[in-house]
Amino acid sequence: MAAYSHVMTAVTTRSILLPAILAGAVVCVAATAFVGLRSFSQTTKSSPFDAMTGYRISHFRAEVTSALPGGTILGIDALEELMRTSSPLLVDVISDDTSISEKLGDLLRGHPPARSQIAGSVWLPRLGLGAVTDQEALVQKGQLLALTDGALDRPMVFYCLSQCWVSWNAARRALYLGFQNVFWYRDGIEAWRDAGLPIEPAPHLPTLALQPAAMSSASIR
Repeated sequence: MAAYSHVMTAVTTRSILLPAILAGAVVCVAATAFVGLRSFSQTTKSSPFDAMTGYRISHFRAEVTSALPGGTILGIDALEELMRTSSPLLVDVISDDTSISEKLGDLLRGHPPARSQIAGSVWLPRLGLGAVTDQEALVQKGQLLALTDGALDRPMVFYCLSQCWVSWNAARRALYLGFQNVFWYRDGIEAWRDAGLPIEPAPHLPTLALQPAAMSSASIR
């Protein structure tokens, strides 16, 4: 009887300890996973650049870089000279693909005003997005080739707003797609307009920016 009692005590103790140990292990694993996910999330959110491609994927309205490997950065005077001598393709890439906080910031700054662009520009609002599929990149290359009559070496200038990474993305993508004379006018439409240089009304932003398929077909024609 004593042996039976001893066995039952051991079984009972084991039946209590095992679930407790298992529960503790589950909690430990869950906690580790949560910490890992939180750390990954914080790491992901800490950089506005895509780790694989290097494109800017968030916080587009921020102080921009002074480097464009493979391309050329232009100021107003240099852009005016290029327009006089080389008939570049002017590409407005202002996009509505921004966060709510960035939209609110624009409203507080009084932007955007009535949309305008450098006279003679074409508008390709998705060209400067940080994340596009391979298929969309091919469509974008087709758009640019149609606008340059198939020439990879025609000078092309990309711009958007001041302190905006969207045009930097667009210039990088054009270089990636094989275009050889890529310029980035990083001062943006505001500086051009404020200098009293030629502008023209631009397409209404929200309508076309949300219709990439329609924009693609219109641009290629």
